[in-house]
Amino acid sequence: MLHERGTEAAIPYYQHAIELDPEFASAYLSLGKMYSNLGEITKARELFAKAYSLRDHASDVERFDIDSMYYENVTGNLEKEVRVYREWLSSYPRDSVALGNLGNTYSFMGRYQDSLELQRQSVQTDSNDVIGYGNLAFVLLAMNQFDEARKTIQNAFDRKLDAETLRFTLYRLDFDTGDTKGMDEQVAWAAAHPESAPLFLSAQASVAAYYGQLKRSEALSRQSAEFWQNAGDKEASSAELMAAALRQAAFGELQEARRNALSGLRESQPGPNSSALAALVFAWVGDGPRAEALLTDLARQLPKGTLIKSIDSPTVRARLELSRNNPGASIQLLQASLPYELSDYELNGCVYPAYIRGLAYLAQRDGSSAGNRVQKDS
Repeated sequence: MLHERGTEAAIPYYQHAIELDPEFASAYLSLGKMYSNLGEITKARELFAKAYSLRDHASDVERFDIDSMYYENVTGNLEKEVRVYREWLSSYPRDSVALGNLGNTYSFMGRYQDSLELQRQSVQTDSNDVIGYGNLAFVLLAMNQFDEARKTIQNAFDRKLDAETLRFTLYRLDFDTGDTKGMDEQVAWAAAHPESAPLFLSAQASVAAYYGQLKRSEALSRQSAEFWQNAGDKEASSAELMAAALRQAAFGELQEARRNALSGLRESQPGPNSSALAALVFAWVGDGPRAEALLTDLARQLPKGTLIKSIDSPTVRARLELSRNNPGASIQLLQASLPYELSDYELNGCVYPAYIRGLAYLAQRDGSSAGNRVQKDS
């Protein structure tokens, strides 16, 4: 079901498996993956931790899978996760899950060239897995290989495979290539698949902000957050509210951004992603104590978190230094983000480290460095 119709359709089957066998480690693992795909990271982490506690009952391949998800989601240590996948592939070199997931981890780290060949191998190994096509198309999109990304999605459709991940990547591809008719077609698809509505509303909010339509962007984000809230996904709802507040801050609506971030923290259930976004909002508006408190809580949740240490913390603290008129310190802090800042995973998939570095160079009246840095990361 998962590999033909995607995440939402698969969840009831894994829930039923756990009801039948409460010590079924792989069922907890698979259900955790489904919630992770939906942005419910806290729930996913609980399930991955449960699977990890039961992994002695699992096969060798299942233990590799459990360990990798544990390091990614419970500790956040992506370097250890990479080592698990390499060990997995040394024993099972044609395992499509290991190939695809190691590719995903490299994508999380902004290492798209490393990811690309792994995703190709994953699709070749299992040509009827819709997830593999989605992963490959996303990496090709991230590398600006638009024609091949579109061809990959069409190959999946030709095999009667379809899922939200393919449609969402196609929407982004249509945006990048200026195909507004294609974007409208994907929005219409989402309207016929209510479980996908909040994700596409969120995407439309980002597009509206890109065109300077901040009020429309805010309205779309509110609709998206309400969808997720009504579906019981408070964490995804929180992340959408924080993403909207961060856009307000970037547009200079500082009081409104701060007010909405505070409201979002009170009324929703922030997970690691929304906490990182909220920390950046507070840094942007100059509220250092709240920004630092959120970073401290993130470090407590994911003490070994690779991207928290390399992207979230330096980016938030660099923005704080800009608020204090200290652009030199901002640039220095962002050195830690350089190996990872093209990640499409942290801070809602936006290259805020590069943007804030550019702002810091502008504050130093160094427009040439600002332009070169942003151009390099675009």
